[in-house]
Amino acid sequence: GDTIYGFLAVLAAAEGDAGTALERNARVARSRLGGREERGAVLGQLAALPEERREEAAAAINMMVSFAVSGCTRAAVEEAERLAELLPDEPLTACWRGAALDRQGRQEEAVAAFEEAIAADPGLIYAYRLLADSNVRAGDTDAAVATLERALPHADADETARLQFALGELHREQGQIELAIAALRAAAEEPALAVAAYNTIAYLMVDEQGDAEGALPWAERAEELAGRRPDVLDTLGWVHL
Repeated sequence: GDTIYGFLAVLAAAEGDAGTALERNARVARSRLGGREERGAVLGQLAALPEERREEAAAAINMMVSFAVSGCTRAAVEEAERLAELLPDEPLTACWRGAALDRQGRQEEAVAAFEEAIAADPGLIYAYRLLADSNVRAGDTDAAVATLERALPHADADETARLQFALGELHREQGQIELAIAALRAAAEEPALAVAAYNTIAYLMVDEQGDAEGALPWAERAEELAGRRPDVLDTLGWVHL
């Protein structure tokens, strides 16, 4: 569904039909190409290009995604770089180039591309997320934490909650349990993340801090929202041991 509509959105933009491209883009819930608004901006620019450049840029986008999915990292980088030349003032294309470089193991160049995107648009949360993921793959969780913290002042409520959840996971990996719990409590303000946040808080409190009494209300909140979901019941059982 998402992949097909994303592909069709690019094809509509290649034909110069921005309205159809944006309509199809709106049906894509999740994409490796960034958020809906950012993708829509690129599609609008793509549809406004002269016909020959439109077709070339559309082909570059779809080929880049196809190569990335199939693991052809060198070809994905080439398509991403070609696209950046066709849409030079679009920060999202710098993100795509960085992601392709990162998959190829060219981390320093990837980081430079992500920073280029952030400098051009400090509110592009997708760029911070990609940069943080690159930091983690390089084994630098401190840098990943710093990257996500840089993003927070630019994020809306939904993005803030998702960034806080990611920070919670990073702090957990670092063994910073109090910081992890604080971040997860902030993430729980977003209803879509509440069950995962409550459940993780309960688990950390009982497993890392030995505080079953303190963990119980969090585990019970998760169960109230999720019902008899296996992972939630596992945590509740662990709390009661």
